[in-house]
Amino acid sequence: SVIQREGTYWESDSTLGAYIHPATLLIAHDLASTISIVEPFCKELKHDEYMVRLVTAKALGMICDAKSVPSLIRLLKKEGDWALKGTVVKALGKIGDSRAVTPLIKILGNSKESWNHPAVAKALGKIGDKRAVKPLLKLLKNKAEYYFRPYSETSVYNDVQQATLKALNRLGHSN
Repeated sequence: SVIQREGTYWESDSTLGAYIHPATLLIAHDLASTISIVEPFCKELKHDEYMVRLVTAKALGMICDAKSVPSLIRLLKKEGDWALKGTVVKALGKIGDSRAVTPLIKILGNSKESWNHPAVAKALGKIGDKRAVKPLLKLLKNKAEYYFRPYSETSVYNDVQQATLKALNRLGHSN
């Protein structure tokens, strides 16, 4: 198995519930073109344990194989945790496949997912698909209050603005 487990995430003697050994990642990255390492990783995106899904999504982003895009998109649509969703968004951005554009744009339209808007803007900029320009321009017009959370003193407004401007610049749209 490419995924090594040490107990479960909730056990007190475990620092991480799951991890991918760094050597495995190096080998996977170097051999990705000669052997099919992506399919076993994609299967792990369905794992019951959160940490396994998180680390696997990160690994798939590092491998950057477009074969993983459909599985990552399925997880993106299904996953409710903002941190894991952010990891999937970053992986899709690194891979750069235009199949991810529509699901990423849907996240921009959801105010409940605003914590991931900076990562989505960056991913859309990296993908470079012109379909992202209009939603990014709309995102740029959101007010700071849109990103304020009553249960938190932090806001992602500045991060969203900066990431959106950079993404629009990468897409060749000047403001």
